[in-house]
Amino acid sequence: MDISSYVYGLFNIMEGIAWIWVAFFLILRRSQFDQKKVFWVFLSAPAFCAFAISDFIEAPHFGEKLPGWLWALKLVSGFIVFLSRVCYLGSKRKAEALKTALLGLILLGIALCLIFLF
Repeated sequence: MDISSYVYGLFNIMEGIAWIWVAFFLILRRSQFDQKKVFWVFLSAPAFCAFAISDFIEAPHFGEKLPGWLWALKLVSGFIVFLSRVCYLGSKRKAEALKTALLGLILLGIALCLIFLF
């Protein structure tokens, strides 16, 4: 195993831990969120956990070809997180929601470029 494979696996494990922490943080602070929109918080927390699980599964692959179902899990959970964020912000904060959408698309593009380059 070369150093890039080790870094790839370590990064995925650290990313998975971060997503679990985000989900835990959302549930822990649920009382501080707008009560009318707390549904979106509860929808995003399991999606963050699913994304974390996909990262833990991906880590031992060391950048090798990933199965289609794992890509599907990543895409669906990422879409749910994105949808929850946009719906939580709502129409009153449309500019912030659009910035979130643009940032998400940029990060997705960067991640896909890195994945297919290496």
